[in-house]
Order: sequence, then structure tokens, then C-alpha cells
Amino acid sequence: MRKFATAIILSLVATTPALAQEGYRHETYAGVIGGWDRARINYPGASASDDGVVYGGVIGIQTSQERSFMFGVEGEVTGSTTKETVDDVFTPGDTARVKMGRDLFIGARAGIRPSRGLLIYGKVGYTNARMTAEYTGPATNLELSDNLEGYRVGGGVEFGEGALRFRGEYRYSNYGDVRLNGVATGINPQRHQVVAGALFAF
Repeated sequence: MRKFATAIILSLVATTPALAQEGYRHETYAGVIGGWDRARINYPGASASDDGVVYGGVIGIQTSQERSFMFGVEGEVTGSTTKETVDDVFTPGDTARVKMGRDLFIGARAGIRPSRGLLIYGKVGYTNARMTAEYTGPATNLELSDNLEGYRVGGGVEFGEGALRFRGEYRYSNYGDVRLNGVATGINPQRHQVVAGALFAF
């Protein structure tokens, strides 16, 4: 997945100067995002989910025409308040807790402009999230933190004709099966997020 994301970025960066010479507009932008975060943990025979708040920043570059298409690359750094606690996991009285931490994203974004000041877009890319798992049992206390690698897909709308723009976006992230010391655990974390953002193009 990382090689795929790197290939996308390199190809877009390489073609941007040529397109700019043919009347396409090149922009960089940065902004803040925040919204709803739901983490769902699937494990053998069951699943659990909980809600929280996602917050962070975004930066990107894009090439577009005023009434045509747009494409570019985008990166994010976010944090989250989401955590899930499950009681009586293996024995009565034990507790397992999963906390979602920082999340790094890099990927491609493409869209169309049906009218001035309106962009409808989709995105796909690589996500790397920090997850901390804690287990407390009758005679055991364990804590494990790991970086989960996966993919993200999403889409949204962006409003604004000038430098200041606003967006609303839905995205889904899947981190695959968690492996501990090379052994598959059968645990599959996923995330659903709905965020709003304010961006400044320059």
C-alpha cells in the first residue's frame, strides 16, 4: 500500500508543471478538520464499536480547471478521543480496552466542478494509525501499542470560490488483520468518519 501511495504522489507531482503550462491552475492548501469518529473492532466471533471525536490538520496540492476536473495529493495528521472497553472478554471480571491514537494519511484526491465554487471529490490512499490495547485480568495486566497500516477511501463536497473554502467528507478506513509478533490475531480494526473542514488555498 505504501508503494502504491508513493507511485500516485510521484506521478502527480511529475505531471503538475506540464499541466500548469496548458492553462490548468495549480494550488497548495492547508486547513483544519474535525468531526465524528467511530472505531469498530472485529474479532473472532464478535465485534465492538464506540464513537469519539477526530481532529487534526490537512495539507495538499492540486491542479484543476475552473469548470472541469481536479486532481491532487493530500496528507493528514489527526488524533482521536475514540476508545472501546469490553468486559468479561475471556473470564468474568476481566476488561479489554482499545484506544485509537494519532493517524497519518497520504493519498490521491480527484473530483469534478459542476459549478463555480462547488467541488465533488473522492479520495483513496494509505493510512497509518496508532492503536493501544490494554487487558486487565484476575492475574494479568498487559498493554500493547502498535502502528496499524491500511487503506482509506472516501468522498465529499467542497464549497468556496476564493482562498477560504469549506468541506464536508465521509471516509472509511480498514487496517487489515492485526498481527502480533508475526502471528495473525483475527482482530480487524475499521473506522468510519464524518468530518468538516476549513481550508485556505495559496
